Amino acid sequence: MALTFERLKWKGQRGSLGTGLVVRWSDELLSGAACRKTAGACRVLALGAALIWGAVLPVRAGEAVTLDALGLSDWGACAGAFEQALPAGARCFADQALNGMFDGALQRLGGRGQALFGQYFRVENRMRYSSANGGGLRGDLDFVVPLSFSASSVGEGHVRRALFLQEGLSRWEDRDGFRRNDVRHGMVYRHALSTEPGSGVAGASAFYQHNLERGHERFVAGMDYVGRWGVGTFHYYLPVTGWLPGRAGYEERAREGMELGLRLEMTDTLSLDLAAGRWEDDDGSGVWSAQERLGLKWQPHTWLDVAAGWDSDAASASLGLALRVPLHGGGRASSSRWRGLGLAGGGSATAPDIWRTDESVGRIRYAERIVQAARPRHGVREAQVRFLQDRAVNGAEIRLEVTLPSPASEDIRLRVQLVPGGGAHPAVAGRDYVDEPVAVTVPRGGDRAVVSMRLPKNPKMRRSRALSAVLLPFPGEGKGT
Repeated sequence: MALTFERLKWKGQRGSLGTGLVVRWSDELLSGAACRKTAGACRVLALGAALIWGAVLPVRAGEAVTLDALGLSDWGACAGAFEQALPAGARCFADQALNGMFDGALQRLGGRGQALFGQYFRVENRMRYSSANGGGLRGDLDFVVPLSFSASSVGEGHVRRALFLQEGLSRWEDRDGFRRNDVRHGMVYRHALSTEPGSGVAGASAFYQHNLERGHERFVAGMDYVGRWGVGTFHYYLPVTGWLPGRAGYEERAREGMELGLRLEMTDTLSLDLAAGRWEDDDGSGVWSAQERLGLKWQPHTWLDVAAGWDSDAASASLGLALRVPLHGGGRASSSRWRGLGLAGGGSATAPDIWRTDESVGRIRYAERIVQAARPRHGVREAQVRFLQDRAVNGAEIRLEVTLPSPASEDIRLRVQLVPGGGAHPAVAGRDYVDEPVAVTVPRGGDRAVVSMRLPKNPKMRRSRALSAVLLPFPGEGKGT
């Protein structure tokens, strides 16, 4: 195969730092229909497979491992067969086993990263594998790469200032079941507000994000404060790409918005998340609306997570239960005991985590709108269409009149289609009106016909919007106007 993984020695300033990885691929690997459209995602997955392979399984120096040897040559078919062959209970246990292997591999990878970048390198994994819905990894994965820091003389290991890179990936499915991979590259700076251990930490961050499938890009600027009792954040999300092709008949664009978040650590096992902000609506109208999120997380054991949440943007509530049983040994027994509701405020005055990742930079929210077909050239030049009223409200019935300058010598069949009007606030297809053409016939001997349409109800409409109409011919009966 064109992709090979080789285990090689590398050297740093302090001599040999262990075993590294070299990943090679070529266009031959990316020749499949799926990979041609998402070559970047294929490369990311290939790199992840190489890292897991190198961290978990022994390979002799210089040995090449093919995709067939990794069992990844037909991953999609394998995942589908796996889902159908096993009952739900067996799939659950298999998912946990795979997640345990994944966690173990990342833990090994974190150890190698610390050997290369120092003790503050870390891997934060909120990504889980599930065989449901075709199988795959979903969630967030982040790497913290320290650039510089200064320690306090008060106590060993107490870092007062830190500058680090945060590299991450979010894998998720949108409301239409389309899988998305959002990559982020960021730089974070934080400093303690006091030399005393346990003092608060303030910071600033800047991120660039890129979606591998649709090509959306956005810039995120943020500020945060980390204290003993929780975290406060503010972020502004600014898209740098315009409207891009989406699913069939639609185009989409990253949404602009801002959000103020608060995470209250009520105990060391129970936390409350609150967020409020203003975002562009997801209908592509450019109108901004207030949005809120609420979440509650409980981790009574290091292996168990219970979470509940509500999101006004999606108008939905969620409830989740995650069980992670490590398959590797090591660690203190005390870290695996049942903690229940925990201790208030973390139970100690230890310093907040200055190296924590910014979890507010994840999925790229997007707006979607129907692609308007190009207006046809004038053909039935004599026909005109006009509204029979100047204004209409949500859910109202509107009437349009098609007229000819003289009586028709035969039945003339046309179609009337609503389209966005002019001005600064055009109507939005699918939200403010139905853009499906409606047939109308001007009878022989007549010079006019009336057609009625009903507008849908749009509770998100905040201001008046302009609506227009065009005439379309029946297929094969000339051109529209």
